[in-house]
Amino acid sequence: MNAAIAALTGIVAGVLHVVSGPDHLAAVLPFAVSKPRRSLQVGLFWGVGHGLGVVVLGALFFAVGRAAWVHEVSHGAEVLVGLLLVGLGIWALRRSRKVVIHTHAHAHAHEGSDHAHPHVHLGDPTVSDARHAEIGRHDRHHHSTLGFGFVHGVAGVGHLLAAGPILALSGPSALAYLISYLLGGVAAMMVFALVAGSMVRKPQWIPAGLAASGVASMAIGLVWIGNSFV
Repeated sequence: MNAAIAALTGIVAGVLHVVSGPDHLAAVLPFAVSKPRRSLQVGLFWGVGHGLGVVVLGALFFAVGRAAWVHEVSHGAEVLVGLLLVGLGIWALRRSRKVVIHTHAHAHAHEGSDHAHPHVHLGDPTVSDARHAEIGRHDRHHHSTLGFGFVHGVAGVGHLLAAGPILALSGPSALAYLISYLLGGVAAMMVFALVAGSMVRKPQWIPAGLAASGVASMAIGLVWIGNSFV
């Protein structure tokens, strides 16, 4: 198999792995709905974290050489994913009741005048403060999404099975497959997050979207925990 075919196969495998896992989608959905204008970044950070987790799990497998031990680590991460999904669902449900929609006046250099944009804030106690535009919570941190993706990457020996073809490939082809597999997963999650964010493109739809995504995350998390002990 040449490098081009290996890369194409890797992309397809990465995309299928991400979109075929309801736990993956449930982990990103609340984040994407809560930040619809930055949903593409949400998908990117989750995908990068997921890729890092896969690399760490794969490196552990090759370094230790004991599949049973790696399986135990992965199983523990799967239980943690279930617990995190339940917690994420609770977070989303609580946030759905704290959505505040209002406007800020902004000056744009190319327009030469101030005009207002609607802004959505979640649980921000400063919205009624006159200095809200300066002191309000306008953060863009994505560490939670990155961390969630990382745990998901570690949770699943299936990653090793999906990346199994690298064992039968030559050096360049194996590298092309692995890189494409990771990039395919990142691209798939970015597209999903973008679509999820576009579903709440109107600010007033965000509370309902958060509530729905919260219920979905909790349900999938409970199922995930149950399946981990079967």
